[in-house]
Amino acid sequence: MINHTIAGISNALYEAFGYENFKNEILQDLTPPCFYISCMEQKTKKYIGTRSLRKNQFVIQYFPHTDDRKGECYDVGEKMLECLEVIPVDGFLLRGTEMRFEIVD
Repeated sequence: MINHTIAGISNALYEAFGYENFKNEILQDLTPPCFYISCMEQKTKKYIGTRSLRKNQFVIQYFPHTDDRKGECYDVGEKMLECLEVIPVDGFLLRGTEMRFEIVD
């Protein structure tokens, strides 16, 4: 399911930005602008019966291409939060929660 979710995130980002996406590993010869997507943590909480709640933490790194790197990252971060609110995955809709972005040099 994680790979399907990463593919859904990748598709949503590609539709919103049209940039190349790397999944699970960064290639040495990447060409900005592009995104890197990976799953950092998965939590499962069991409920009565066969029910459970899964929370997956994903990290999406953006590699800018203009001289105004911070300004570009702010714009991309805001748009990224919007496009990942609802992610279609295998006929289901997953909702992004507790999303945030941070700019790190």
